[in-house]
Amino acid sequence: MKEVEIKILEIDKKEIIDKLKKAGAKKIFEGDVENIFYDFENKRLFSQGKKLRLRKLGDRFQLTFKGKKEKGVAKIRDEYEVYFDDDTPIKKILEELGLREINRYCVKHRISFVIEDVRFEIDDFKKIPAYLEIEGPSVKKIKKYVKKLGFSMDDIKSYSSRDVFNHYGKKEEMIKS
Repeated sequence: MKEVEIKILEIDKKEIIDKLKKAGAKKIFEGDVENIFYDFENKRLFSQGKKLRLRKLGDRFQLTFKGKKEKGVAKIRDEYEVYFDDDTPIKKILEELGLREINRYCVKHRISFVIEDVRFEIDDFKKIPAYLEIEGPSVKKIKKYVKKLGFSMDDIKSYSSRDVFNHYGKKEEMIKS
């Protein structure tokens, strides 16, 4: 499955939440999120532009593989996800495959909404202003909601979270394993 996403920086959270609710968005998650990245000892995945992430979303877990990014107006890459209620077995499987924890994000607060097949994530770290991530099936669909929320395509960034931290001249909130 293709992940197509953009970010809009320095948002007014209350205003965005109000606009999303007015547009018929359904709130699907609010809570703290922790990301743990895995790779082989030789950092083979990282060197190929790929990522393997175990994410804690409240009391659930999500394992995500992300392929290499494609160039364009949005961040586009192959993405595959599975969900778990217990992370112990998946951590053991990853370890048995020779993968190890390489980085762990400090906790961020996230509020997630969905309209149709488009997700809206409001991410709030302590060191940088809150931002909005819009993820959908196509750039065209994302553009529709960028405009609907009162933004223009000049407002969007195809940033990763690391790029967002770099934009503000801050160190990414990682804890080395």
